[in-house]
Amino acid sequence: MIRRLFPTITLSVLLGVLVLIVRGGLAPGDEVLAQALAGHETAILKLVSRLASFPVWTVLVLAAGGFLWLRGARRVGSVLVLADLSAEVAAFLFKALVDRPRPISGPV
Repeated sequence: MIRRLFPTITLSVLLGVLVLIVRGGLAPGDEVLAQALAGHETAILKLVSRLASFPVWTVLVLAAGGFLWLRGARRVGSVLVLADLSAEVAAFLFKALVDRPRPISGPV
């Protein structure tokens, strides 16, 4: 039983440590990364950012899940949709739990 729960316990502890690290403000390396990326935003990065946004990504995943469902791969389609929705819920909860400002975007 413990062997099966080990990955879950390990990830939970690591996530807890990460929450404690960033709770006080910017995480180590945030400013360095922001400075390194400042001014390098291109049209391709903007496109990738838009495609990875919540509304677009969710529509794409729901469409793929529906397509798989209609093609007879109902289990795979269901797992795809449930995995995406659970990841979105987890991201929302973790953002609320950490509650830190976003790194500065642009010239620092």
